[in-house]
Amino acid sequence: MARPRPARGRARLGLAAAALMFGHTARADSGQALHADVAVYVAQGDHMVGSQGAEETARWLAARLARLGFTVERQSFDLRQYRSKHLALTADGVPVAAALQWWPPDLPQGLSLSGPAGVGAGRFAILPVKVGDQSYLGGAVEAQIRDAIAGGASAVLLATETSLGADGPYLFNARAQAEPWPVPVLAVGAADGARLAAASGPIELRMKGRYVTVSAANIVARIDRPDTDTAVVVSTPYTGWGPCGGERGPGIAMFLALAAWARNHVPHDIVLVATAGHEVGHSGMARFLGSEAAPAPAATALWLHLGASIATYARAGSDEANRATRYALFSGTLAPAAQRHLAGAFVPVDTSVAAFGEVADVARAGYPHHLGFAGYGPHHHLPSDTAAATAPHLLADAWQRLLATVSEMLDAPDVDKGD
Repeated sequence: MARPRPARGRARLGLAAAALMFGHTARADSGQALHADVAVYVAQGDHMVGSQGAEETARWLAARLARLGFTVERQSFDLRQYRSKHLALTADGVPVAAALQWWPPDLPQGLSLSGPAGVGAGRFAILPVKVGDQSYLGGAVEAQIRDAIAGGASAVLLATETSLGADGPYLFNARAQAEPWPVPVLAVGAADGARLAAASGPIELRMKGRYVTVSAANIVARIDRPDTDTAVVVSTPYTGWGPCGGERGPGIAMFLALAAWARNHVPHDIVLVATAGHEVGHSGMARFLGSEAAPAPAATALWLHLGASIATYARAGSDEANRATRYALFSGTLAPAAQRHLAGAFVPVDTSVAAFGEVADVARAGYPHHLGFAGYGPHHHLPSDTAAATAPHLLADAWQRLLATVSEMLDAPDVDKGD
C-alpha cells in the first residue's frame, strides 16, 4: 500500500492547535452551525428507509455536497419494506404510544384485536425488556416472543425499559432477510407496559399495512485528485427509526462539516457515502462495500465512519456529555492519535478486540486503517430523539476532538502498516 501523504504544511495537532488552525472550527458558534444542520435533518421527518423523510434527506445531502464541489451520485438498490397504513393501540379507551417491531405480519386488509393482558390464547402477552447496549433483539427476547406466540398470544407487547432515563417504545434494528412475525409484535414504553398489564378492560389493537419493494439510495460524493493513488473515505448512515436527532444528527452534521474541510485540506481522493438502510441489516453499507464505488482497502489511507450518538447527553435531563456509552473504534495502526484526542470523552475500542455497528462491516471488508464512532444516548431509537437530544456545546467539543484526531492520523508517519 502506498504511504498516505501528509496534508500540506501541517504538523501533529493538539485540540487547541487544531481549533486555531482550522478557522471556522474554532469559532464559538461552530456548535451552533452544527446544531442548525441537526435541526434541518430532524425537520425532514421520519427517517425510516423508504420513507418520504428519508428521500427528502437524501436530496438535501446531495444538494449540499454538490454545492461544495463534489461529484454526487445516487447508488440505488431495492429493499423489502413494510408500509404501515394504520396503527392504534388503546387500553381502557386511552391511546397508548406504540411502534411495530420489524417484521410485522402482512395485513393489507387490516386487523382488529381485542383481549386482556396475560398469557394464553387470545391475550396480549406483555414482555418486560431491559434495553442495554443491543441494537438488535437478543436471542433470549426472541425466544420469549416465540414462546408467547406458541402459547396462543394474539399480539406481543415489548415493554422496553431503556438504561439512560428516557421512556418510550424502543425499536430494535431488523435483519434484512428475517421472516415476518406470525402475529403483531409491538414496542411500548416501560410505564405504558405496566399500565397495560394492570388494565381492567380489554386492550385493543387496530392495524393495517403491507409489504412493498422500495428503492433506497446511498448518496456517494467524490473529489478525485490528479496526483494521488490513495483515498480517504467518510461514511455515515442517514436512515433510522423516527427523527434520529441524537442518533444520526451529529454524524450527519459532522459529515457535512468534514466535507467542507476535506476539500481544502486533504490531498487524497475523497469519497463520501451517506448510507440508507442502517436499521435494516446495514443494507446500504453492504451495497456500497460490494460496489466499485468503494476504494480498494490497500488504496485507502483512512476510513472514517460517523455512526450513532457522537454527541448526546449522558442521561435524560442531564446537560453533561455522554461519555459512558459512546465509543471510538479504531484499528491498531491508529491507536495513538485516537487515544490522545478521544480517550476520556469516548470509550476507546481497538477493533482487533471488539467491533460493532457499521465499523465492524468496514473492518471485516479488510480496510486496515479505520476509525469509527458508535453508541447510544438517552433517546436512542425512541420517538423523542429530536434535535433536543444534542446541543451546540456537545457538538462543538466532539467536532474539535474529531478534527484533531483525523488531522493527526493523516499526518502520522506510522499510519501505513500495510506494506
